[in-house]
Amino acid sequence: MIKKIELYWNITHYIVYRALCIATFIVDRHSPITLLLDTHIFKKWIERRGGTIKQINNATDKVLNNPIISVNVWYADLIMMILPVVFLSGLEIYCVAVFNDTLLPSIKITTLILICDVIISYLLNYVLLFHKDKYLYYFKKLDHKTSPKMYFISLLIISLPFLVIITSFFL
Repeated sequence: MIKKIELYWNITHYIVYRALCIATFIVDRHSPITLLLDTHIFKKWIERRGGTIKQINNATDKVLNNPIISVNVWYADLIMMILPVVFLSGLEIYCVAVFNDTLLPSIKITTLILICDVIISYLLNYVLLFHKDKYLYYFKKLDHKTSPKMYFISLLIISLPFLVIITSFFL
């Protein structure tokens, strides 16, 4: 059971990472800096220095798509850290609404609960993703096989916390 949870959590991490890589590629190709480098003046300046725009783009792609040092991995890690916090916060709002007459307890208790949620999220991600760089193993494994079922399960894992938090506001 734990292996299956670990697999689906890593699949979700991989799909978030790949989506961020695609978004970065699209934004990078249409950024003002790239468009400036594409002008005649900058092309000549780059060629005089012994390079081409294609070399710059290839170097940028290598840095952005490297799963060890990429900024996209950091953002995917952050998203994976936020998902359990959002889910737990939504469940706590449900519990407060069901078992208590007021909407939220005092600010001290709410802050303490939020800190506990962050700690739980960190521990969950450490065990399922970061311990011994498990995510790198799954990235290599998933680079060659992704199915529509994997995308569907990842979409559920990503959307469920937000559905819980949104529906908890309507109690």
